[in-house]
Amino acid sequence: FEHTVQWRAEHGINDILSRPYPTFDLCKRVFPVYIPGRDKEGNVVIVQRVGLIDFELGYGHNMTSDDILNYYLYLIEYCWNILEPKPDSVMTTLLDLKGVKISTFRDSEKRHFMKQFVRTMSDNYPNRSHKTIMINAPSWAQMAYKVCKPLLRESTKKKISMWNGGKAQDEVLIEVLGKDAVPRDLLEFPDDLDEAGGSGGEHGASEHQSSSIELELRSFCMEVLKAHGLEMKVF
Repeated sequence: FEHTVQWRAEHGINDILSRPYPTFDLCKRVFPVYIPGRDKEGNVVIVQRVGLIDFELGYGHNMTSDDILNYYLYLIEYCWNILEPKPDSVMTTLLDLKGVKISTFRDSEKRHFMKQFVRTMSDNYPNRSHKTIMINAPSWAQMAYKVCKPLLRESTKKKISMWNGGKAQDEVLIEVLGKDAVPRDLLEFPDDLDEAGGSGGEHGASEHQSSSIELELRSFCMEVLKAHGLEMKVF
């Protein structure tokens, strides 16, 4: 706990939501992470598409890996301070591994970001996970997880599942999120959802900005910018 208190003070986490964030839109383009809604139990759902992080776009606008991580922390702090301020609130995480390759970890900057990302969440946001569903996992990732799995706590292992696509993966997503809330762009067979009478996501779509939570989040960001006499930067 003392470590987390110190970390929050050193990194300005306590007031991250009150500070203007004019690069919010750019960060969203760089790191495709979004909040499509809630699962069937009412927990906030967050989708992380780590294999699609556009590091080159970020670096081209003088962003660092710390800037990319701070964007995710901004979202997390919004969840725990605005959406679900109760201290025992938890979330369901969909970790989309599509696009993640072994070569990703050969790049020192990308490898540094991945390690920093995992360490930051593990050290400073404990007991906030309801479920973590890893989807579109390549075979090497499944092998790596099997090696690491025995080292995890039993309670942690029960929260994690890994899938490599197909109808079984779709069925798990629909079961956890519900047929009317599951993001259609995460399904391999979205037409099956139509046959089951589901719409999939709000208004049948799941683009990053489409959910009501995402719209409220950006509106919140814009209000802070306005209060400081600033505007969102356009790139």
